[in-house]
Amino acid sequence: MPPALVSEADRASKPEAVLAAAKALFLERGYGAASMDDIARRAKVGKATVYEHFQSKEELFALVVNRECRGQAMLAETLETGEGDFRTRLVRFSRMFLDVLFQPEMIAIYRTIIAETVRAPQLGTAFYENGPLRLRNALVPVLAQAARDGQIEADDLERAAIDLISLVRADLHLRALFAVPTLPGAAEKDELAEVAVGRFLKAYAPALA
Repeated sequence: MPPALVSEADRASKPEAVLAAAKALFLERGYGAASMDDIARRAKVGKATVYEHFQSKEELFALVVNRECRGQAMLAETLETGEGDFRTRLVRFSRMFLDVLFQPEMIAIYRTIIAETVRAPQLGTAFYENGPLRLRNALVPVLAQAARDGQIEADDLERAAIDLISLVRADLHLRALFAVPTLPGAAEKDELAEVAVGRFLKAYAPALA
């Protein structure tokens, strides 16, 4: 019998199946305990197929992290395109950022990175560059425009971006990472977003002429 033809759709779906399997295993077992053989079995493809699309487990992990973190940088767009004054848009951004941070998959990614970074520091670097650093870099031009408009005054825009992110995260993220049972509900996140933005705007208020 002639070999079965593989459709373009089936061919395109294999890398996605491998990525989905890798993500599930990384979150379930951690990076070190998930092998390429395990990923191939979970994806229901041959190991050769995995290596056809991905050079290494490290590359797979970086891609999984990149996808999970992409939404963080995209949040900065809400500051540019959202309705309302600058404070309103900052509060909306902050509230959405808190929701992203507390997604179960994002918490699992952070815990995996923390567990693996001592053994493989390059994984921590990849995560930092694709997540926190990307968000900070996306915030800088937004804050630069706010400074030009006279809404804030900041000599160091990167420092201002770090301060905003830090104020929003507060200690809630640590509570989530360490599985403290009293995780914030919607009301607490609403309040934190308002308080964080208020403190940020006070710290970076334009000087009176």
